[in-house]
Amino acid sequence: LAFCLVDAPDAAAATNFTFAAFGDVRGDGANTPATPIVATPIMEAFATAMHADGVELAIVNGDLILGQTDPTYTNMNTYIPMTAQFATYTNTMTNFTGRGISIYPVRGNHEIASNCSTERSPVEAWMENIGQYLPQNGPPGEEGMTYSFIHSNALFLCVDHYGGTNSTEANPYPLVNQAWVEQQLRTNTQKHVFVIGHTGCFQSMMPCLSSNVNARTAFWECMSTNRVHLYFCGH
Repeated sequence: LAFCLVDAPDAAAATNFTFAAFGDVRGDGANTPATPIVATPIMEAFATAMHADGVELAIVNGDLILGQTDPTYTNMNTYIPMTAQFATYTNTMTNFTGRGISIYPVRGNHEIASNCSTERSPVEAWMENIGQYLPQNGPPGEEGMTYSFIHSNALFLCVDHYGGTNSTEANPYPLVNQAWVEQQLRTNTQKHVFVIGHTGCFQSMMPCLSSNVNARTAFWECMSTNRVHLYFCGH
C-alpha cells in the first residue's frame, strides 16, 4: 500500500491531493475460507484509513479476484463464475466509492483465466462488470483495460499487460502497448506522471515484464525520459 501527496504550486490552478496505490486484493480460495474471492475485511480497513487521510482516488494494480476457479486449482469443491467474483469485488469497493474515493483498477493475471468453458470469457466478464465504467481512451482492443486520466495536475497511465481482447494464458505476456504509452507521454502537459501496471519491470517472480528484456527496457527508458515519477505494480 502506497500513499502519495501531490503538490500543486499554483493554488489557483489546482490543489494538493492524496492518492493511494495497492493491489493483489484477492482471496486465496480454500486457504482463506472466510474470504475466498476478495480480502473484504482488509479492503474495508483500507477504505476507513484512506478516508481518514483524505485520499481522493485509489489505484488497484491487479489481481482483484481469485479467478482461475477450477476446483482442482482452488480446492474449494465448487465453481464460482468470474462474473460472480467481480460482483464480490465491486460490492467490496463500495466501501471506497461510498466515501467519495474514486477507484481505478487494472487487470492482473488472476483476471485473465477461467477454467469454465460455459461462462463468458474473462474479457467479457471484465468489461461487463468493470471495464465499461473506466475511461475508454486506450488503444484499439484495449479500451476499458488500458487507459489514462488526469486528476488535478497529474497524468495517470493504467496499462494492461495482457493484450486486451486477445487475452489468453498461452500468449507471450506480460507486455505493454509501447506505442500507446509513448504517445501518451509525448503529448502530456501535466506536471506529475504516474504509470500503473500489474507486473514488475525487474524480476522478483515470473512471469513479469522482464520476460521480454528488450520490450521491458524500451518501456522503462520511455518512462525515464518522459518524467514518470513512479511506476506502481503488484503481482
